[in-house]
Amino acid sequence: MTADYHLSAPVRCLLQSAEDLLETEIILKRQRDVPRTGYLVDEYLFGNDRNIILFPDDALGTLKDLIIAKHTIRLLLHGITCRDGQGKVLTFDASSAIRGMEQIYLDSLKDEQTRGLPLPGKKEIIPDLFFMFHEKLMELPWLITAHIIISRICPVLRNPQIYSLIRESMVDMHSLDHNKERIPVRYFVMHQGMYYARDMLLAYKLSSYDLHPEINIPELRAFRNLDVKQMMECRWSQSPWVHTKIVGEAMANLMDIALSTSLDQEPGRQYYQDIRICITNAVHRWMTVMSMQDWYFWDSPASYRNSLKNREDIRQSAMKKLFSE
Repeated sequence: MTADYHLSAPVRCLLQSAEDLLETEIILKRQRDVPRTGYLVDEYLFGNDRNIILFPDDALGTLKDLIIAKHTIRLLLHGITCRDGQGKVLTFDASSAIRGMEQIYLDSLKDEQTRGLPLPGKKEIIPDLFFMFHEKLMELPWLITAHIIISRICPVLRNPQIYSLIRESMVDMHSLDHNKERIPVRYFVMHQGMYYARDMLLAYKLSSYDLHPEINIPELRAFRNLDVKQMMECRWSQSPWVHTKIVGEAMANLMDIALSTSLDQEPGRQYYQDIRICITNAVHRWMTVMSMQDWYFWDSPASYRNSLKNREDIRQSAMKKLFSE
C-alpha cells in the first residue's frame, strides 16, 4: 500500500488482506476533483496498470476510511473473480441499446406526462435514461453489499456510514427533480425504487431507523405505517412516491434474499467469490422487476470497456434506427 495516510486499524487490515488476496499493490491518492464518494481505477474493470483508490481532499478521518473501505471491497469482488477467469460485467451493445431505447420511447408515448413532449426533448432523454439505468445497476448492488460487509468487519466506521448514507440518500432521491417532467413516471419510480431499496435494506442491516426512507425522505413520510390497500386509496394512488415505496420494498427483499446465504462466512477468497455470484443474481432480479432483462447482458471486462469507448457511436446508431433517420 503506497501513500502513508493515517487509517483506522480495521481498514488497514482490510487493505493488507486485499493486497495479499489479489497479490497486487493498492495505491491511495487524495485528489481535489474526485466525487464525494471516491473513485476506483483498477486493472480488472478499467484495464489500468495499477489499482488506485481516489478520495476527495476534504474527506478526513473516518469518512476517508469509509471511502477507502468501500472501494477496497469492490476491488476484491472484481479482482478475485477476474483473476480466476470468471469475471463478468454488466454491459451493452448496439443491439441491446436499440431494444432498451425503443422500450423507453414506447413508454414515453403511453405516459400522460411525456406523451406531448417535443421530439427533440425525447431524443435527448431516451438515451440518457438507458445509460443512467446501466450505471445504477453497475453501482448500487455493489455499494449495498460493501456497506453490509463494512458493518461486520469494520464496526468502527458505523457513525460515518450512517452519516454519509443519510446525506447521500437525500441527494440521490432528488437527483431527477430537474428532469421529472420529461421522464415517464415508470422510470422515475424505478430510479427512486432502487435508492429506496438501498436505504431500506441498509437501515435494517445497520440497525439505523433514521436511515429508513420513510423517515429520511420528506415525500415518503406520509406513507409510514400504511399498507398497500391504504396507499391505493384515491388520494394517494396517482402519487409516484407510493409506487416508489412498493417497488423499493420489493427490490430490497430481492436483494436481501440474494445475499442472505453468503454474508456469514469468514472473509477470504471463497467468501468474495460467493458474494460476487449473489450480487450477479440480485442484479438480474432487479432487471427482471424493471423489465430490462434484454437491455443489458453479462460479458467480459474488455467488452465493457469497449462499450464505454463506443458509447457515443452506440447512442447515435440506436437513435438513427429508432427514428429511421
